[in-house]
Amino acid sequence: MAGGSCAAVIVLMCGLPAAGKTTLAKHFTSSGSTPTRLYERISFDDLYEQAVNHAAEGKTSEFNPDIWQTCQQEMVVRVTKRIEQQSAFITSSPMQQLVLLVDDNFQYQSLRKRFFHLAADLNCGFAVLYMNVPAAICRERNAARMVDSPHFKLNEVESFASDEEIDIELGTQSDPSSNTVEQVMPQRVADDRIGYFSKRYTEYGMRGQDLGDGNGFHWWDPQTTVIHRRKLELDPTTNTVKDPITYYIDPSVPKEWREAFAAGVNAWAPAFERIGFTNAIRAVLPGDNDWPADYRLGDLRYNSISVMISERTYAQGPTITDPRSGEILHSDITFEYGFFNEVMADFDLKSPVDPPQAGTDASSNAKHAFDRTGRNQQCGFAQDSQHQVDRMLLSTVAMDTDGYVPKRLIAQHFSDIIMHEVGHTLGLRHNFAGSSAYSRDQLHNSSFVEEHGISTSVMDYLPVNIFSDLTEAEAEAHAFYMTTIGAYDYSAIAYGYSIVDGETPGYKHPRLTELASTSPMFLTDENVEHLLNPYGQTFDLSSDIVDYAADRLEFVKRTRQSSALLNKIPDDASWTTFWQRESVLLRMIAQAIKKVDPVLGGVNVTHAHRSKGEEMYRAAVVPRAMQLQALGVLVRIIRNEDGLFPKSEVYMSYIEVVGFMDEDCKEPSLDYGCLGRGLVDVNAAIMAVIKKAIHTVLYSALGRVIQQDAASPLGVREILEAVGNATAIHEESLNQQVSTFLHEQLHDMISDSTVDSRIKTAIQEVWGFTPPPPVVIAGIKQPGKK
Repeated sequence: MAGGSCAAVIVLMCGLPAAGKTTLAKHFTSSGSTPTRLYERISFDDLYEQAVNHAAEGKTSEFNPDIWQTCQQEMVVRVTKRIEQQSAFITSSPMQQLVLLVDDNFQYQSLRKRFFHLAADLNCGFAVLYMNVPAAICRERNAARMVDSPHFKLNEVESFASDEEIDIELGTQSDPSSNTVEQVMPQRVADDRIGYFSKRYTEYGMRGQDLGDGNGFHWWDPQTTVIHRRKLELDPTTNTVKDPITYYIDPSVPKEWREAFAAGVNAWAPAFERIGFTNAIRAVLPGDNDWPADYRLGDLRYNSISVMISERTYAQGPTITDPRSGEILHSDITFEYGFFNEVMADFDLKSPVDPPQAGTDASSNAKHAFDRTGRNQQCGFAQDSQHQVDRMLLSTVAMDTDGYVPKRLIAQHFSDIIMHEVGHTLGLRHNFAGSSAYSRDQLHNSSFVEEHGISTSVMDYLPVNIFSDLTEAEAEAHAFYMTTIGAYDYSAIAYGYSIVDGETPGYKHPRLTELASTSPMFLTDENVEHLLNPYGQTFDLSSDIVDYAADRLEFVKRTRQSSALLNKIPDDASWTTFWQRESVLLRMIAQAIKKVDPVLGGVNVTHAHRSKGEEMYRAAVVPRAMQLQALGVLVRIIRNEDGLFPKSEVYMSYIEVVGFMDEDCKEPSLDYGCLGRGLVDVNAAIMAVIKKAIHTVLYSALGRVIQQDAASPLGVREILEAVGNATAIHEESLNQQVSTFLHEQLHDMISDSTVDSRIKTAIQEVWGFTPPPPVVIAGIKQPGKK
């Protein structure tokens, strides 16, 4: 907003019809003015209504484009005159700055541009105030307007990949009996032990209720956090849901996988049935008897699951929410078609086509910034590069007689992802603690997994359920993916959707506290981003995370020993395929590093609430034995354990696709090149993985150990000694590089003023390094010297 100390500011009230522009403008003009600022309003609706009534002799009329155009011009004239008057007034008697609120929807950019140029010509301030209200709410408000007040009717909103088109019609409301406001869905207060998307607001002024916030504090202006959820109402005559949550599987979804998509939706039904809603959620396929004849993708009446033609691989799920209640009014789930292509390419190991590998990596496919929590826009689950690793693992143990992964497993993979995305549209956030609930033995039991899943929550980012000891004979009946929602998901739906008698909106009912307190552990995105808890990670599995990480290394060694990489390359396939599959193994080693990182110096901090009479809370430090095992995983990688990395004698066998400097060989192009073939710098790729392991020890792990001080079961010195022993110089060139890199990092640390002195002391004791002398600049005296 530009205004400064100028005489006036033009403010355009911009937004959909019934967004609240007029209400807000009238509020400012009636009670917002101060001795130094004056608010005034010029309304297009007022001008238009006067003109129409005059032309029709007091009777309402249909939309008249000529009158509309005349009123638009008149509005500009009135704004100009009022600004000129104010400028003259300020010059003679400087008192109040005029804020002129121009009340119209300003749907067309040309209308806004006209006033921008006007403000420049009149040398006054200019601003645009956007009223960002969901279209569905505007539609409801619009239907309740008075009969004799001409207004805009919101016909439809169509959302496309790059823009939004809004169809607005000027008309009149003819039925006064419809002037009622639909009852707002009751709010439900959030609890941090259950992960829902939410909104927080401050209720100003004293309420007639207790001012306590549940945490022992009392506030005059208390804050309330309200969850986002769907509205479910039971029909008392049939005891069924009046308006079930329905997802329409768009015809853009490949026909072969529509049933799998529908299964992902219907998997949530048992959670609602458990709390008394027998038909709360369902999927409708093209061709079903209840498929709507007027269905169209983008129609706000229909929640859809669709596929967009694009080579990118992410999924997105925009939602429309009523800010007053947290009610989710509409949601869609959209997959990029590149997701299907990538899945099939990973599963299809017989394809002789050159695998595109030059250019951007998998993560760059998500070229738009995505919401970190999974709400609105992109959720990273569908596009994460970890899936490529998992699908390759699956292809090594679960091939059919023709050498392909069975379609039933691919369908389960799709259903798994749909369950996750549907959970977001029901209001649920990620829960990355679910995968740490079950033991390796339980995950190996197909009957157990069929009933409970491989995690307590499908809202986790879950890898395929494979350990290195799984045989091809066992794979036939093995459960690889989530085919049911988990125990936490049942608890979360119960918290958000149960009917709670006597509940007061904005207040926590004892029944809700009971549901939250008995729910399985919940850890979400913030935990992952800051490595707050070793049990809250993405793409981990089993209650023993260190064992899972170590098993990834065993998978790599086993694959090398069996020559599986070479055997999976079919005749006439490009030799670039060899490196593509090798890079997947290196990625598995990097994933093992990532899994053990938060274990070293790790603390299990949960969403703990005080129980009645409970003593002081104390976070549980990861046991010493487990931390030593995690350190052992890193040591195996740092010392280049035999079988983990390819031998130097095979470096010359790895070649890769090379395109032009500005060419992405993964993307379609009308001028596609990518015919270059070059030798891969395998040594650099291996060193990148080992450097990652060293960095994890020196910076991430030691930082947490120092933070815990005497409470840490591991000491700084013993960690440094373990790394030093792993990098003892041998004849191998790679180990010499590793040792050199470690010493460079240690010298940097003792020279860094931000590194804790206890770490520096340990480095000096173990390696004998001394910090460099202080730099003395000529002419500047040393502290303490005369």
